[in-house]
Amino acid sequence: MCFCICKSLNNSLTLSMRKWIKQLIAVTSIAFPTLLNAQVFHCVDTVATLNVTTDNSPAHWYIELVNDVQTDTTLRWKAHWTNLPASWQISFDDQDNYYSNVQAGDSADFTLFQSTSTQKLIIGNILNQTTGRSSVYFDIYDPNTPNDVTTIEYYFDVSQGQGSGTSVGELAQDQFLYTKGRTLYCSENYLQANYALYSIAGALLATGQLTQTQLELPVTVNTSVVLLQVQQGQKTTVKKLWLNY
Repeated sequence: MCFCICKSLNNSLTLSMRKWIKQLIAVTSIAFPTLLNAQVFHCVDTVATLNVTTDNSPAHWYIELVNDVQTDTTLRWKAHWTNLPASWQISFDDQDNYYSNVQAGDSADFTLFQSTSTQKLIIGNILNQTTGRSSVYFDIYDPNTPNDVTTIEYYFDVSQGQGSGTSVGELAQDQFLYTKGRTLYCSENYLQANYALYSIAGALLATGQLTQTQLELPVTVNTSVVLLQVQQGQKTTVKKLWLNY
């Protein structure tokens, strides 16, 4: 009788153990891929718009990445586009390596460094006096999870210039953003957007918000040529401006 009771108890424990193991396997099979696919980076924004003239060649700006795992991580980029003017020459600097002549379909690995700050993905475009509107895209992803892709876009809106050193007042004024003297003018669709002004060397000169369609530039802006960055949600617009004193 004792043997039968012990045997029955052992069978009950065995069945309970098997059920528990099956549940553990089921939970692990769900959780483990999630851990593998944990996000290792994110973009501060995914679109940069460059409104420039052919005088602004090479046109360049950047999109920033943030390292979410606080360790050096290998990522991969892949370039693609359609209908890009044939005379435009695209360069790309991932701050690990620099590529002077990127073609559609090109791909390379780079290191997203452990850092408390962002890492810039810098595009360049030698315009060769060619106007046009077109986008260059880069897919950014972890090579271990190639289906988890973040696509960033650099949109170029290039109009005809009139030679280097010409003031913006003598150029065809941009319908959205332009300057006269030390006054910045913008159309209403830019209102409430945040802006930043940089020197050509990249020094930050001023920041603020576009609350009116006319803005007197602050005295900290004391150079004749500036880069204006306007941020609207995930969209960044960059324009090179000449100031008349």
